[in-house]
Amino acid sequence: LNGEGQEVLRQAQCGFAVGADDVVGMGNTIVRLLAMSPQERSRLGNNGYEYYLANFRKQACMDQLHEILSGL
Repeated sequence: LNGEGQEVLRQAQCGFAVGADDVVGMGNTIVRLLAMSPQERSRLGNNGYEYYLANFRKQACMDQLHEILSGL
């Protein structure tokens, strides 16, 4: 995953991004996830959900759009 998707993962602190052709990196990331405790993996999931609520829910998107258009 590259570009904006990778940036979302970084900002949300909800997972790991590996380049599309990086097979070794993917393997290393899987090992890293397996080494994490269930609590750490749960924290990643919770972070992703909270980021979604703040940034991608319909109302959040509409609020952001309203702010942008109000500034024109």
